[in-house]
Amino acid sequence: MNKKKFEAEHRRLEKFPDLSPDERILFAMSLSANPDERWDRHERFLRSHGLFTFSARKAFKLESILKSKQALRRPKDLAHIPLIRQVLRLRKTKLPSVLKSKCSNQPKNRE
Repeated sequence: MNKKKFEAEHRRLEKFPDLSPDERILFAMSLSANPDERWDRHERFLRSHGLFTFSARKAFKLESILKSKQALRRPKDLAHIPLIRQVLRLRKTKLPSVLKSKCSNQPKNRE
């Protein structure tokens, strides 16, 4: 990270009274970072929350949607809540071995 650029960004952010000192530092670091540093930070953030894989991010998205719908409780949200719960439940269950054998792409032996 370029220290001069960080200090300039930090000074510029001091004009915003609503930001806490910690927020100013974080924003200044993100604004002064080069693309590789930004990518590394993004990866570290995802890893720290257990969201580095695509499937984990996809599941997290549905869980956060479910929480917001439960909080808002609009009529259309109440209709979606059971469906989202069902999808989340199905994602957690594993296919029975009978279905796995039928779904596998292995060629059948013809005798």
